[in-house]
Amino acid sequence: MLQDIGVRGVGVGADVFAAYRYHSCFLGAQGATTLTRPQLERAEGTVELERSAITARLGCALPLSRYVQPFVSAGAGAALYRVTGNAVAGYSGEKHSHSSGLLQIGVGANFWFSEHVGAYIRLDASSATAAPSVRVAGRQIALLERAMIGASVGLALRL
Repeated sequence: MLQDIGVRGVGVGADVFAAYRYHSCFLGAQGATTLTRPQLERAEGTVELERSAITARLGCALPLSRYVQPFVSAGAGAALYRVTGNAVAGYSGEKHSHSSGLLQIGVGANFWFSEHVGAYIRLDASSATAAPSVRVAGRQIALLERAMIGASVGLALRL
């Protein structure tokens, strides 16, 4: 049972998505990484978490108007997780990495201000096929991305 865990910080990341669009469907590639490192806290110390991923995505948009285009997508790829342990006296901190396959589904919308510039909002659900376990002092304290929901907003550009 997981207990006595504090979480400090929010995972903020950056991603880039490039796609080829054919009518209302698209095929693209996405790369993402963490910019800030959320931490798990225990009496034995803290664990910093990082994640980088690359996925191929297939989706369809439903243009409601020239300016608003909701979309759905699904994808698969790979993720690399890195954990860094920062131990208190009497314990040793270690660094580890773990890679896993990654499955994603998402919904969102593009909002176009002009022909080439807009904004997007997206909600993704993802799951690692081999979710990494975080252990402190021999005990599992977290299972990363067994299922995860993430939200993103950003700038959309089209050629």
